[in-house]
Amino acid sequence: MTTDDSRTRRDCLRTLSTAGAVVGGGVLGVSSAGASSATDDHKSSTVDPAKINLRAICADTDRGAALFCVENESDQPVHLEWETVPVEEGIEYLDCQTVRVVGDFAEVMVDATFDTDSGIGNIFWQFGPVDGCAIFDIADVDDVPDNSIINTTDAFREGTPVVPYGGDISADNPEYVACQEEFFGEVIDPPSGGETDGTTASGGVADETTGSDDGFAETGSDTDRNELRIRANGTRCFIATDSDGSLCVDLFANDERIAAASSANAYFCPLPSWWWR
Repeated sequence: MTTDDSRTRRDCLRTLSTAGAVVGGGVLGVSSAGASSATDDHKSSTVDPAKINLRAICADTDRGAALFCVENESDQPVHLEWETVPVEEGIEYLDCQTVRVVGDFAEVMVDATFDTDSGIGNIFWQFGPVDGCAIFDIADVDDVPDNSIINTTDAFREGTPVVPYGGDISADNPEYVACQEEFFGEVIDPPSGGETDGTTASGGVADETTGSDDGFAETGSDTDRNELRIRANGTRCFIATDSDGSLCVDLFANDERIAAASSANAYFCPLPSWWWR
């Protein structure tokens, strides 16, 4: 008899055997699509983020680990780095439509602004709970207009009434004006009181990361990053650990974050502990 557990074990092993897996720089399994070659020893001079796909394959919530895979769709080998996002409570904007929430919350609500022929509009959307780290993208929600941008994000602890702008922690989009220019072609909703200062509703600092070229938060240190070399049109996988709940990882090329992913919605798979010990 085939059980759900045996299927997830089989799927994980198949993924590892065909793509190759890396844990903290140590190779677990390698295939022709993921093996290192002589050309992989050199950093690719340019990396096209549009041709790099990072996704969570499955997660072992019992051990606080998750399997992530990176696919290189370009015709050149790439030298990348990845790191696990620290479990420090907060809200971080990854781009105009995507926000990352870290902590233990019963609900996350965003206020999204959109432009129509008849004028400006907004919509409040609830994404659900967070246990660890989760990434929410309004572009994935069919009921949210395609040209929407996030204005404000609120996270609510258990027992807190879920009402707009009433979260236990809250963060405004630091690039709200620039996002309007990008999506609407002009600023149609000027922020009240000038530019946001990045503070939460309770007065605390939303995050302490340094700024990137596009104005969104960027992790500042590369000391804890792990190298990941992927040959042309290849795939490599790695196991990230560091949390009792869901995990988030960032992917870098030449010290610039090019992708982020969360294991929050990944299916369960048992990952043997000896793989990363």
